[in-house]
Amino acid sequence: MVLPQVLCRVIALISGLGLILFCGSCSSYRTFEVEVLTPADVTLGQGKKLGYLNRHIRKVQDTSFILYAYEGMTPDELSGLFYQGLTSAWTEDGTRDSIPAFAENLVSYMRSDSIPPAYPAADIQKICRTFCLDYVVSLETYYYTVNERSGSIKSNYCVRLYAADEPAPVDLVVYRDDLTDYLTDEFNFLDFIRANAWDKGALYCKRLIPHWEVTERRVYNRQKVLRMGDIFYRQNDVEQAMKLWEAATKERPETAVQAYLNLAWLSENQGDFEQAIALLKKARELADKNKPAHPDILYLTDYQKTLEKRLKEYNRIEQQLN
Repeated sequence: MVLPQVLCRVIALISGLGLILFCGSCSSYRTFEVEVLTPADVTLGQGKKLGYLNRHIRKVQDTSFILYAYEGMTPDELSGLFYQGLTSAWTEDGTRDSIPAFAENLVSYMRSDSIPPAYPAADIQKICRTFCLDYVVSLETYYYTVNERSGSIKSNYCVRLYAADEPAPVDLVVYRDDLTDYLTDEFNFLDFIRANAWDKGALYCKRLIPHWEVTERRVYNRQKVLRMGDIFYRQNDVEQAMKLWEAATKERPETAVQAYLNLAWLSENQGDFEQAIALLKKARELADKNKPAHPDILYLTDYQKTLEKRLKEYNRIEQQLN
């Protein structure tokens, strides 16, 4: 069972006041970073075994050879870095087995930027039976388009996910990046290319497992009662901070809206998304009564959308973690 308390965690505090101006009004708040637990795009289920396949498919007119001339930049080395990023993210929490790697023995070629045909289902099933796997992540093709005349370079990574018991791939993603802006220094650029290959493997793994993503939240503290509540909150006295911010909801509308925003964060941090959304709706009612528009309406709108999305994702996260 997923504990609500682990769905959101504060990872850093940014001290001081932030100021924004809107319609002649001023709102003061403190921003801080939090990590929120985000569901995977593909639900695999617990205890599933994953394998990795490099299909060795390349373009006929491939300019990647310009990069491959440098040390540490061969196709096998870049594929290996993708695999390292994938398996590092997959095994990070210590609950999953390592990922066995396979590769096609022969290099095959395609004539355009089109997506390669899927790997035969019978071959996937054979690999899965032989090595007791449930899924296979396949690096279908990866190449770099290098234009020495214009000084540009672009990368293309095509990744598929195959399931042992499915006749067709269950996921497909293509990562295309323009790396031209990083061509400032030859040696640093080569390091960046290698890091980019590793990152692509880790990035794809995020599609397969719940993961933490960094975002920002605010605590408003301009008005005296709000500021006192923030002082208690910084000292981890959440109960006293809540009492003060609840009292601030009886103040003038602008302060009350900010108090509701603070209270919504406390509810979100406790995993009570429904209560947080209810508090934001109260803030919205007050803000809509203010003319001109309330200075915090943009943040309020974005925050409400974010929490509604998190509420919808909650059941998916439980399913993926159990």
